Amino acid sequence: MIATIHILGTSSAVPTSNRFPSAQLLDFGGEMMLVDCGEGCQLQMRRQNISLGKIRYIFISHAHGDHFFGLIGLLSTLSVLKVDSPLDIFAPASVIDVMKYQMNRLGYSLRMPIIWHELNEGFSGILWETPKAVVEAFPLHHSVPVHGFSFREKLEDRNIDPDKITLYDLSVPEIVAAKKGKNIQRENGEIIANSELTLPQHRPLKYAYCTDTTRVPKHPVIRGAHVMYHEATYLEKDRANSDRTRHSTARDAAQSAVDNDVEHLLIGHYSARYKRPDALINEARDVFPNTTMAREGMRIRIDSKRNTVQILPHK
Repeated sequence: MIATIHILGTSSAVPTSNRFPSAQLLDFGGEMMLVDCGEGCQLQMRRQNISLGKIRYIFISHAHGDHFFGLIGLLSTLSVLKVDSPLDIFAPASVIDVMKYQMNRLGYSLRMPIIWHELNEGFSGILWETPKAVVEAFPLHHSVPVHGFSFREKLEDRNIDPDKITLYDLSVPEIVAAKKGKNIQRENGEIIANSELTLPQHRPLKYAYCTDTTRVPKHPVIRGAHVMYHEATYLEKDRANSDRTRHSTARDAAQSAVDNDVEHLLIGHYSARYKRPDALINEARDVFPNTTMAREGMRIRIDSKRNTVQILPHK
């Protein structure tokens, strides 16, 4: 599978002249998922030639405005464009309440059916499954309840080693069971391990999104991710601000990457105090060299079958 992360916004709290609040568009094997929706999100999508009408799922991490103030404008535009495909939105109850109030008070009559999914405080586990992905949510540590998200590829059925079909004289039902990953048990009690019958599968694609949080310790749904996005709001020299606001430094983000054994770290959510946040990437790379600084227009391409992560040119 191939997934592409489109960076729409990298600023924390407030937009700057060249940075927008948090938002990412994840093209997960053709399934379009919006992760957070800060102010100006739809403008950034237009600049990157992303079709707004193809968005199928929206995930809002928490109820701070820089992560969802762009949502009402996006829904309004989708209505004007006469988009009528269903839209699943996952968000905290307070965000859902605000959105419904705005739409009711403004008299919006949206063409597309919206399915609201309340993301309960502290929830940990599988949030949703699509035809191609398993989406898991996990709580993070911030000044308000916040969730991170893990997007994991659903692997296709296993391939049978053709020589083993003959060797074990496998029946059609046994072949079907083996392709589903099951061991085969014969009437005489013999058990044939699935690994004996099937060819090795590639490692499933995994992308982890961790924003507005202190350092993230080891977590099974993050561990081994091809790419982990982790906020890096402050430099270590501004640790007092980081601790007070329950944000992370670039060093914290890098240590999270080390602790979770990820392949590639993507940092963002930079404080507006840093006009040129280059020092943040240097601080992170001192701990975790394979770190990329997210910038508006950047695209990150993950190919799970080739096990590669590629930084594509800015749009």
